[in-house]
Amino acid sequence: MNQKKLELETRVNDLSVEKGQLQGSFDALNQKKLELETRVTSWSEEPKKEKSKQGFLWGPDGLFMSSEPMSWSDSRHYCRDRGADLIIINTEEKQRHITSFIKERVWIGLSDNENEGIMKWVDDSPLKQGFWADGEPNNYNAAHEDCIELIPKKHTLNNWNDLRCSEKRKGICEK
Repeated sequence: MNQKKLELETRVNDLSVEKGQLQGSFDALNQKKLELETRVTSWSEEPKKEKSKQGFLWGPDGLFMSSEPMSWSDSRHYCRDRGADLIIINTEEKQRHITSFIKERVWIGLSDNENEGIMKWVDDSPLKQGFWADGEPNNYNAAHEDCIELIPKKHTLNNWNDLRCSEKRKGICEK
């Protein structure tokens, strides 16, 4: 009987040691699982963070809009900080594309900041084809309207307006 009791106590001790080892392995695996879940959550949040850094992204064409209205210059800095610049619209096709989804007044990458009356794009190329609203550009009341906004209008391509650069608009950025 004592022999049987001794064997059982030894067996209980062995099982206790094994249980401790299994519990340690379980705890280590559980910790690893938590680390992996944190990583997966972080990775799934990454595109959302990137999107919020950029502003509203429209798609594979590399266009996005700033999230807040700001001056033309600040809009340009916003775009450049994100590896882009204010949009250059140099074809009717691109003008139609932009006009199709814009719902509010926005800055584009055109101005006559350097020389009044000589419009240049942000890449220093000259304006060849404009899509001006009736009577624009007009530098209204000699108000130094040196920056160009696009005003959404239905059924028209001609929706550019010159405006004071300090006015607040969202900017359309292009990579």
